[in-house]
Amino acid sequence: MRGRDDLHAAVLPVGVIDRQPGRDGLGRRERPVTGVLVAALISSLNSSLNSALNSVATVTTRDFALHFRPDMSEKSQVLVGRVAIVVCTILGIGATYMVYKAEEGVYRYFQALGATIFPAVTPAILFGILSRRVTTKGAFVSFLFGYVLSGIYLTDTWMDPDTAERVFPWLYLTLTEVYSYRGLWGFILVTIVLFTVSAMTQKDPPEKLERTTVDWSQKREVFTGISDWRLHFALLTVLTFAIYAWLW
Repeated sequence: MRGRDDLHAAVLPVGVIDRQPGRDGLGRRERPVTGVLVAALISSLNSSLNSALNSVATVTTRDFALHFRPDMSEKSQVLVGRVAIVVCTILGIGATYMVYKAEEGVYRYFQALGATIFPAVTPAILFGILSRRVTTKGAFVSFLFGYVLSGIYLTDTWMDPDTAERVFPWLYLTLTEVYSYRGLWGFILVTIVLFTVSAMTQKDPPEKLERTTVDWSQKREVFTGISDWRLHFALLTVLTFAIYAWLW
Protein backbone atom coordinates (compact mmCIF):
# COMPACT_ATOMS: atom_id res chain seq x y z
CA MET A 1 0.00 0.00 0.00
CA ARG A 2 2.81 2.36 0.86
CA GLY A 3 4.39 1.74 -2.56
CA ARG A 4 1.19 2.76 -4.34
CA ASP A 5 0.93 5.91 -2.23
CA ASP A 6 4.51 6.81 -3.15
CA LEU A 7 3.67 6.40 -6.82
CA HIS A 8 0.60 8.59 -6.48
CA ALA A 9 2.60 11.30 -4.71
CA ALA A 10 5.21 11.21 -7.50
CA VAL A 11 2.74 11.81 -10.34
CA LEU A 12 2.94 15.62 -10.30
CA PRO A 13 6.73 16.06 -10.00
CA VAL A 14 7.45 13.34 -12.57
CA GLY A 15 4.87 14.75 -14.96
CA VAL A 16 6.21 18.29 -14.63
CA ILE A 17 9.93 17.48 -14.75
CA ASP A 18 10.40 14.33 -16.82
CA ARG A 19 7.39 14.03 -19.09
CA GLN A 20 7.32 17.40 -20.83
CA PRO A 21 8.50 18.03 -24.41
CA GLY A 22 11.97 19.56 -24.72
CA ARG A 23 15.10 19.84 -26.81
CA ASP A 24 18.79 19.13 -26.39
CA GLY A 25 20.89 22.19 -25.66
CA LEU A 26 24.05 23.16 -23.77
CA GLY A 27 24.78 19.52 -22.98
CA ARG A 28 21.46 18.87 -21.24
CA ARG A 29 17.80 18.41 -21.95
CA GLU A 30 15.95 21.74 -21.95
CA ARG A 31 12.27 21.64 -21.09
CA PRO A 32 10.69 25.11 -21.48
CA VAL A 33 7.19 23.77 -20.74
CA THR A 34 8.40 22.69 -17.30
CA GLY A 35 9.28 26.28 -16.47
CA VAL A 36 5.85 27.47 -17.56
CA LEU A 37 4.14 24.82 -15.41
CA VAL A 38 6.27 25.64 -12.36
CA ALA A 39 5.57 29.37 -12.81
CA ALA A 40 1.85 28.67 -13.08
CA LEU A 41 1.99 26.49 -9.96
CA ILE A 42 3.83 29.16 -7.96
CA SER A 43 1.41 31.85 -9.17
CA SER A 44 -1.61 29.82 -8.11
CA LEU A 45 -0.02 29.16 -4.71
CA ASN A 46 0.68 32.87 -4.22
CA SER A 47 -2.89 33.75 -5.15
CA SER A 48 -4.34 31.23 -2.70
CA LEU A 49 -1.97 32.30 0.09
CA ASN A 50 -2.73 36.00 -0.42
CA SER A 51 -6.47 35.36 -0.29
CA ALA A 52 -6.18 33.19 2.81
CA LEU A 53 -3.93 35.62 4.68
CA ASN A 54 -6.14 38.61 3.81
CA SER A 55 -9.15 36.67 5.09
CA VAL A 56 -7.34 35.84 8.34
CA ALA A 57 -6.42 39.49 8.87
CA THR A 58 -9.97 40.67 8.15
CA VAL A 59 -11.68 38.10 10.36
CA THR A 60 -9.27 38.68 13.25
CA THR A 61 -9.72 42.44 13.09
CA ARG A 62 -13.43 42.74 12.35
CA ASP A 63 -14.84 39.78 14.28
CA PHE A 64 -12.52 39.69 17.29
CA ALA A 65 -10.49 42.86 17.85
CA LEU A 66 -13.32 45.31 17.10
CA HIS A 67 -15.78 43.16 19.04
CA PHE A 68 -13.81 43.67 22.26
CA ARG A 69 -12.50 47.16 21.42
CA PRO A 70 -15.00 49.00 19.20
CA ASP A 71 -13.06 52.26 19.55
CA MET A 72 -9.82 50.80 18.15
CA SER A 73 -8.04 53.20 15.82
CA GLU A 74 -7.45 52.37 12.17
CA LYS A 75 -3.70 52.17 12.77
CA SER A 76 -4.23 49.60 15.52
CA GLN A 77 -6.53 47.58 13.28
CA VAL A 78 -3.84 47.40 10.60
CA LEU A 79 -1.32 46.29 13.23
CA VAL A 80 -3.62 43.55 14.51
CA GLY A 81 -4.13 42.31 10.95
CA ARG A 82 -0.38 42.20 10.32
CA VAL A 83 0.26 40.31 13.55
CA ALA A 84 -2.46 37.81 12.61
CA ILE A 85 -0.81 37.26 9.21
CA VAL A 86 2.62 36.69 10.81
CA VAL A 87 1.21 34.20 13.33
CA CYS A 88 -0.75 32.37 10.65
CA THR A 89 2.33 32.20 8.42
CA ILE A 90 4.44 30.72 11.22
CA LEU A 91 1.76 28.11 11.93
CA GLY A 92 1.56 27.28 8.24
CA ILE A 93 5.32 26.80 8.02
CA GLY A 94 5.16 24.57 11.08
CA ALA A 95 2.43 22.52 9.42
CA THR A 96 4.84 21.63 6.60
CA TYR A 97 6.77 19.51 9.09
CA MET A 98 3.64 17.46 9.75
CA VAL A 99 3.29 16.97 6.00
CA TYR A 100 6.91 15.86 5.85
CA LYS A 101 6.33 13.34 8.67
CA ALA A 102 3.20 11.94 7.06
CA GLU A 103 4.11 8.37 6.13
CA GLU A 104 1.36 7.96 3.55
CA GLY A 105 2.27 10.91 1.35
CA VAL A 106 0.98 14.45 0.83
CA TYR A 107 -2.23 13.46 -0.95
CA ARG A 108 -3.27 11.10 1.83
CA TYR A 109 -2.33 13.70 4.43
CA PHE A 110 -4.58 16.38 2.96
CA GLN A 111 -7.33 13.84 2.42
CA ALA A 112 -7.15 12.93 6.10
CA LEU A 113 -6.95 16.59 7.12
CA GLY A 114 -10.06 17.49 5.15
CA ALA A 115 -12.04 14.55 6.48
CA THR A 116 -10.91 15.50 9.98
CA ILE A 117 -11.50 19.26 10.10
CA PHE A 118 -14.46 19.93 7.79
CA PRO A 119 -17.01 17.77 9.69
CA ALA A 120 -16.36 19.91 12.77
CA VAL A 121 -17.52 23.16 11.15
CA THR A 122 -19.81 22.08 8.31
CA PRO A 123 -22.96 21.15 10.31
CA ALA A 124 -23.18 24.50 12.13
CA ILE A 125 -22.66 26.47 8.90
CA LEU A 126 -24.95 24.32 6.76
CA PHE A 127 -27.85 23.96 9.18
CA GLY A 128 -27.34 27.49 10.48
CA ILE A 129 -28.36 28.63 7.00
CA LEU A 130 -31.09 26.05 6.39
CA SER A 131 -32.78 25.65 9.79
CA ARG A 132 -34.08 28.22 12.28
CA ARG A 133 -34.02 25.58 15.00
CA VAL A 134 -30.26 26.01 15.30
CA THR A 135 -29.20 28.41 18.05
CA THR A 136 -25.98 30.29 18.64
CA LYS A 137 -25.18 28.22 21.73
CA GLY A 138 -25.88 25.02 19.85
CA ALA A 139 -23.49 26.06 17.09
CA PHE A 140 -20.82 27.00 19.63
CA VAL A 141 -21.04 23.69 21.50
CA SER A 142 -21.01 21.75 18.22
CA PHE A 143 -17.85 23.62 17.20
CA LEU A 144 -16.16 22.65 20.47
CA PHE A 145 -17.26 19.02 20.20
CA GLY A 146 -16.20 18.89 16.57
CA TYR A 147 -12.75 20.24 17.27
CA VAL A 148 -12.25 17.78 20.12
CA LEU A 149 -13.19 15.00 17.71
CA SER A 150 -10.88 16.48 15.06
CA GLY A 151 -8.07 16.56 17.62
CA ILE A 152 -8.53 12.84 18.22
CA TYR A 153 -8.50 12.16 14.49
CA LEU A 154 -5.35 14.23 13.96
CA THR A 155 -3.60 12.65 16.93
CA ASP A 156 -4.33 9.26 15.43
CA THR A 157 -2.86 10.43 12.10
CA TRP A 158 0.39 11.61 13.69
CA MET A 159 0.91 8.53 15.85
CA ASP A 160 2.62 5.30 14.85
CA PRO A 161 -0.05 3.01 13.28
CA ASP A 162 0.41 0.20 15.82
CA THR A 163 0.33 2.60 18.78
CA ALA A 164 -2.66 4.46 17.37
CA GLU A 165 -4.62 1.23 16.99
CA ARG A 166 -3.97 0.37 20.63
CA VAL A 167 -4.93 3.84 21.89
CA PHE A 168 -7.94 4.37 19.62
CA PRO A 169 -9.22 0.86 18.76
CA TRP A 170 -12.66 2.23 17.85
CA LEU A 171 -11.06 4.12 14.94
CA TYR A 172 -9.94 0.86 13.34
CA LEU A 173 -13.26 -0.88 12.94
CA THR A 174 -14.64 -1.74 9.51
CA LEU A 175 -16.77 1.41 9.33
CA THR A 176 -14.27 3.83 10.89
CA GLU A 177 -10.86 2.92 9.50
CA VAL A 178 -11.23 4.79 6.20
CA TYR A 179 -10.91 8.60 6.29
CA SER A 180 -14.17 9.08 4.39
CA TYR A 181 -16.07 7.01 6.96
CA ARG A 182 -14.49 8.95 9.80
CA GLY A 183 -15.57 12.20 8.20
CA LEU A 184 -19.12 10.89 7.75
CA TRP A 185 -19.39 9.70 11.36
CA GLY A 186 -17.90 12.98 12.58
CA PHE A 187 -20.48 14.95 10.58
CA ILE A 188 -23.33 12.84 12.00
CA LEU A 189 -22.13 13.14 15.62
CA VAL A 190 -21.54 16.90 15.39
CA THR A 191 -24.99 17.35 13.80
CA ILE A 192 -26.63 15.40 16.65
CA VAL A 193 -24.85 17.59 19.22
CA LEU A 194 -25.86 20.73 17.28
CA PHE A 195 -29.59 19.99 17.27
CA THR A 196 -29.62 18.51 20.80
CA VAL A 197 -28.05 21.60 22.37
CA SER A 198 -30.16 23.88 20.18
CA ALA A 199 -33.34 22.16 21.41
CA MET A 200 -32.26 22.75 25.03
CA THR A 201 -31.33 26.43 24.65
CA GLN A 202 -33.23 29.62 23.95
CA LYS A 203 -34.05 30.37 20.33
CA ASP A 204 -32.43 33.32 18.62
CA PRO A 205 -34.75 36.28 17.87
CA PRO A 206 -36.29 36.26 14.35
CA GLU A 207 -34.79 39.63 13.44
CA LYS A 208 -31.32 38.21 14.04
CA LEU A 209 -32.01 35.34 11.64
CA GLU A 210 -33.52 37.53 8.93
CA ARG A 211 -30.35 37.80 6.84
CA THR A 212 -28.61 34.59 7.83
CA THR A 213 -31.19 31.79 7.76
CA VAL A 214 -33.71 30.66 5.15
CA ASP A 215 -37.34 31.25 6.07
CA TRP A 216 -39.14 28.21 4.66
CA SER A 217 -42.56 29.63 5.58
CA GLN A 218 -42.33 32.33 2.90
CA LYS A 219 -44.03 31.85 -0.46
CA ARG A 220 -41.81 30.06 -2.92
CA GLU A 221 -40.57 31.75 -6.05
CA VAL A 222 -42.29 30.94 -9.31
CA PHE A 223 -40.30 28.53 -11.48
CA THR A 224 -38.88 30.53 -14.39
CA GLY A 225 -37.82 27.68 -16.63
CA ILE A 226 -34.35 27.08 -17.97
CA SER A 227 -32.96 30.24 -16.35
CA ASP A 228 -34.15 29.26 -12.86
CA TRP A 229 -31.30 28.86 -10.35
CA ARG A 230 -32.93 25.80 -8.79
CA LEU A 231 -32.76 23.93 -12.09
CA HIS A 232 -29.08 24.87 -12.42
CA PHE A 233 -28.41 23.71 -8.87
CA ALA A 234 -30.15 20.38 -9.45
CA LEU A 235 -28.23 19.75 -12.68
CA LEU A 236 -24.90 20.60 -11.06
CA THR A 237 -25.70 18.32 -8.12
CA VAL A 238 -26.56 15.38 -10.40
CA LEU A 239 -23.44 16.04 -12.49
CA THR A 240 -21.24 16.17 -9.40
CA PHE A 241 -22.54 12.86 -8.06
CA ALA A 242 -22.24 11.29 -11.51
CA ILE A 243 -18.58 12.32 -11.81
CA TYR A 244 -17.90 11.17 -8.24
CA ALA A 245 -19.48 7.77 -8.95
CA TRP A 246 -17.50 7.46 -12.20
CA LEU A 247 -14.20 8.20 -10.45
CA TRP A 248 -14.91 6.02 -7.41
